Amino acid sequence: MGTRVTPDPTARLRLDVALDQLLNPETTPLDRDHKAARGLLRAANQAHLDRIRELTRRLRHAHRNPLVGTDRDGRSNQTKQLNAIHTDLRAAGARHRARRAELTIRLDLAAGELPPLLEALEEAVMSTGGAGNASRGVHRSPLNSSAVEVLADIERATGHRVGPLADSLRAWQPEDVDAAADRAERWVVEARAIINPSRWMEAKRSCPACGTRHVWVAEDGGQRIRKAALQVNLTDGHAACIAPACGAHWDRTRIPLLVAALEQDDVAS
Repeated sequence: MGTRVTPDPTARLRLDVALDQLLNPETTPLDRDHKAARGLLRAANQAHLDRIRELTRRLRHAHRNPLVGTDRDGRSNQTKQLNAIHTDLRAAGARHRARRAELTIRLDLAAGELPPLLEALEEAVMSTGGAGNASRGVHRSPLNSSAVEVLADIERATGHRVGPLADSLRAWQPEDVDAAADRAERWVVEARAIINPSRWMEAKRSCPACGTRHVWVAEDGGQRIRKAALQVNLTDGHAACIAPACGAHWDRTRIPLLVAALEQDDVAS
């Protein structure tokens, strides 16, 4: 009789978390338009300064050229004039504080709702070659092959045949929970990379680990193009060599080591 493998006690939790990310909408912080908000804030500050300068000039003029006489209630015209200017100064300050508070809110983070990852994957396939593009003929966009592969793997794992794929994923009861958790977490990582790809920059230098400078890679449309082997991820701040035989990687903390190695190569050459 074979030995039964005890599943990882966290596997079910990991699987549930991954399925939740695939099947349910996600609330995420969205950046406001900071540049526009700061521009409005600067304009409001300048308008307030101009108003204060104007009222200050009026106040100085009132002190240098005091009004004489009193009104019918016996109050000094000079005092009334000065009080009116001080009232305008206080009102200008209050309006400016309210305006600053209103504009500062635009610099804060706002919460936005993103569609489920599974739905976004299906949309990625639809929008690059599915329904609605038949009339475009030879000008149709190529299918997002990465999204197709992830969806196909989900179909194989869940035994999906007909109906919405989301229903099959919700009803999925894998026998090996450990393997299923690993697989579902991989779907999440791959889906995020497809839907919101990182920004990469090519480093026109040879990889210090393997010496490769250029590699040929296949795009989604099947066309082979030449790319620099050393790629820098501007989103996460890491670098990697995409040469198949290398796979060297430098995370954010090791980037200074990569820079030092490249500078050493410059000196040697």
